[in-house]
Amino acid sequence: MLGKKYVSIYENALSENRFLKLLIFAFMIVIIAEAGLMVVLSKRVRILVVPAVVNRKFFVEGEKASPEYIELMAEYAVDLLKSFTPKTVKVRRHDFLKLVSPQFYHTIETKLMTEADEYITYDVSSFFIRQQTQIKDDKVIIHGILKKFMGKKALPQKHMVCIVYFRIHQGRFEVTGYEEMDEDTYRNKFLRALTGS
Repeated sequence: MLGKKYVSIYENALSENRFLKLLIFAFMIVIIAEAGLMVVLSKRVRILVVPAVVNRKFFVEGEKASPEYIELMAEYAVDLLKSFTPKTVKVRRHDFLKLVSPQFYHTIETKLMTEADEYITYDVSSFFIRQQTQIKDDKVIIHGILKKFMGKKALPQKHMVCIVYFRIHQGRFEVTGYEEMDEDTYRNKFLRALTGS
């Protein structure tokens, strides 16, 4: 009887041992599968740059993006350039430059940093009030009112048009050019070109 008890205990121990080995083997399979899945997904995942406030649904896929995303990013880019104080102008310009395509980075950076130094020297603050946004081909046209201050003195406000040239490259919004002008210049330059007069 004592022998049967020891045999029974031994068989139970072997059974538990087999079960634990099977459990460890199953966990190893799961861990290897998860590691493989993480490697595959890491190649597919893209980091998407968006402004701090996202108030619309959009999609971005490869070289395509929804008009909502393009509009949102262009408005964000213009806000970085046109709304600043002397203390924030350089930081905001650097944030804008993160959106610029590498091909055009140096050209745009030189111009923006020269302007930033002037704004700091003359104590200029600015903010831009968007009124209308349009997407046409590879550009976003944003109409609005620009208000500037030199120190505490308000400068005359003006209606202006900001044009952001862009492309979507590997799921990323890239600025390829930027123009700003007053409404009259915009009408003369772009609208007459469209009508052919």
